[in-house]
Amino acid sequence: MTWGKDREDEDRPQILVERVQNVRSSIAGAGSGDFHQYRRQRARERARLYLMEKEQEERLKQQEFEENLRMRREEVEQKTLKKAMKRKKKKEHKLQAKQAEVAAKMNHFANDGSFLEQFMKMKETVNNLKDTPNLIESVKNTVENMMSEAASGA
Repeated sequence: MTWGKDREDEDRPQILVERVQNVRSSIAGAGSGDFHQYRRQRARERARLYLMEKEQEERLKQQEFEENLRMRREEVEQKTLKKAMKRKKKKEHKLQAKQAEVAAKMNHFANDGSFLEQFMKMKETVNNLKDTPNLIESVKNTVENMMSEAASGA
């Protein structure tokens, strides 16, 4: 195997080495200023780590806040939808009750089994009124008469 630029060398990942600027420490035999340089370097590293921890804490707090905010918004949205459905249902029930009331007023036939007889009378009256010029008024009068007969018969 040769150590020149081969295809194998190109496939190998290159190792990145981080250079250390200050390699001194507090060892015996060091110069008089080396310890102070070491202490300052150590203080800078501690400050850097402290800032990294603070930033991480802030990120976690922000994520937790956003999660809580999202949860509260979902809860509020669910409550709003539930109340809207309740209002819609109440409105529908009110409309159905009103329609039932109108339908009850429209049903002017007595519920005594004489529907066919009353309907035949009304049909005869309408047939007789076809020749009348004011048909609408005549029908109203006939219906009112039949309602009063049904009310008095009931």
